Amino acid sequence: MVLREKPLVLHAELTTRRTLVISDIHGDREGFLRLLEHLQYRPGEDTLVLLGDYVNRGPDSRGTVQAVRELSREKNVFVLRGNNDIFLQGGPRDRLLENLNYYGDHCYFGELLRDAGIAPPKAVEEVEDKVRQLWAAFPEELSFLSDLPDILDTPRFLFAHAGLESEDLDSQSLGTVLSAPGFHQNGSWIAIRDAGL
Repeated sequence: MVLREKPLVLHAELTTRRTLVISDIHGDREGFLRLLEHLQYRPGEDTLVLLGDYVNRGPDSRGTVQAVRELSREKNVFVLRGNNDIFLQGGPRDRLLENLNYYGDHCYFGELLRDAGIAPPKAVEEVEDKVRQLWAAFPEELSFLSDLPDILDTPRFLFAHAGLESEDLDSQSLGTVLSAPGFHQNGSWIAIRDAGL
């Protein structure tokens, strides 16, 4: 699997009265579901925008992806990718190994390897083969993350996991959209289109 070069943009209208926006769930399925309950999320009646980073750091990345997949089938739910969601799609292989070594069982890569019964890689040279095996074992789950859009473009708002360089969506770099390098040094561009406030 090769990582796309440019962000994938989804164009849509938000037609509900209430819009909930959530980002960086990071493998905390239970916390995510409790948050939806606390917010009194109403499927079909509310718009739910999920801005990525469903995996890594928490105890249940696979369960989180499953919950997000189920929600994505609902009306008025928009699911975008974050930088943690792309590592098995052609992202840096050394980062996969670093995540595995640092997070262990709280790493999506590690959870997938464990659940597939595949021995973890010991060196970066082994990672690509392990990734191929995981794609063979979990094609639907990994395709779900791979096929997610990176930007949601609506008449009033633009949504992305990390940042945008301008309102010109055709000129965005995937790196900025997913991880906003330089954010802490330069800030990031943000816009609310004609909010009417």
